[in-house]
Amino acid sequence: MRRSTIVTAALLALIAACDAAPDPEEEAPLDEIEAAADGSPLTASIPANGWRTHDVTVTQTSDLVAVLDWTSSVNLNLFLYDPSGTLVDYSNGTATRPEEVSKDGAAAGTWRLGIKNKSSVSASYTLSVTATPKSAPKYPAQPRAGHLFWGAAISGNGDPVSRHEVPSGHVLSIHRTYFQWDQRTGSMINMARDDHAHGRLPWVSIKPRSWAAMASGQYDSEIDAMLRALQGLGKPVWLTVHHEPEGGGGVNAPDDPAGPAGHRAMNKHIRQRMTALGVKNVALAPILMSWTWTTASGRNPNDWWEPGIYDFLGIDTYSTSESTLLTSNWYTVRAWAAARGVDVAVGEWGLRGTDTQAGNLVRAWYDGAANSYNDGRGARVVGLCAFDSNLNSPDGGWELMGEQLTVFRQLLGDPRTAHIDAL
Repeated sequence: MRRSTIVTAALLALIAACDAAPDPEEEAPLDEIEAAADGSPLTASIPANGWRTHDVTVTQTSDLVAVLDWTSSVNLNLFLYDPSGTLVDYSNGTATRPEEVSKDGAAAGTWRLGIKNKSSVSASYTLSVTATPKSAPKYPAQPRAGHLFWGAAISGNGDPVSRHEVPSGHVLSIHRTYFQWDQRTGSMINMARDDHAHGRLPWVSIKPRSWAAMASGQYDSEIDAMLRALQGLGKPVWLTVHHEPEGGGGVNAPDDPAGPAGHRAMNKHIRQRMTALGVKNVALAPILMSWTWTTASGRNPNDWWEPGIYDFLGIDTYSTSESTLLTSNWYTVRAWAAARGVDVAVGEWGLRGTDTQAGNLVRAWYDGAANSYNDGRGARVVGLCAFDSNLNSPDGGWELMGEQLTVFRQLLGDPRTAHIDAL
């Protein structure tokens, strides 16, 4: 399939040839059938070497997708025109079925779909059109429906260019990095700036001072300096203050004596400082362990959440065997987030294996996230970050290898992978 949004000289010649077909206005009543924009299929027919059009009404700015399918061995082409009559996309593969055209951010108005039969026999076809309203993002760098940020944490805040971007030919969509409090206006900001320069979304984690002291306002000058530095970057940043606070390193107890209430209070105070400073480019999110949603953990995820603090829910999740990450517990997490009206993003994920099956599991993980906006299984998944590292992994490292690595890099170029410069 050949796709373009630019009308070249060759394309103009092609359209001229199509326009030589019978005048669509003289082909009533078929051409008077308007296509619905809700995905309902329209079935019609087209004569040999014929040219047909269908109008579709877009009521508000939307992502518009039209799919043309048929069962016979004819060659049908599909063209999309905006309300001014300008061609904006086309699909004219000689051996492609179905044909698909689209326009992100299609303006309200009457759009036209043209169908050209390049064969010497008539054919029946089905045309499905979907207009998904394009609403304003709820938080910085919220990707549009059906898209997600795809990236990794690389060992020791390693270099994405040499690790993934040169080998794959694509940028890391999202980059997870980790910092100590004394790096809040230096290394952390420099890393985020470098991410932006390469077209990546920075998701930074920082370990703060004591939770109670942070919440009390004792370190407001330091908090404000960090937030102003992030604000000065001018592009979206996802921020997590003390990830996995429930306890790590084999200790099932909070990382700070203030406990869950203290972690909530600290992040609530940071949100208040963001509001006071007018910081609009930073999304604040916790990163909790998926294990916290299991009975065996002895924890209650509600203890770590308070409405009005966070933009979305961050989760770390691992499979200690070569098995799916799409577990019942994963869907429990998504349902929990949906009940609170927030999206989910994964700050770290890992699974075992290097063979074809492991690669298939990675692809299924990505596909599950991309389809999460309409699968009825809970909150939408907006980002997935692999823990591409062997650091802090006493039970074995999680560095991407073999088919996991191959598939991970392939998916960096998937059209469903979001990019901050294309939001």
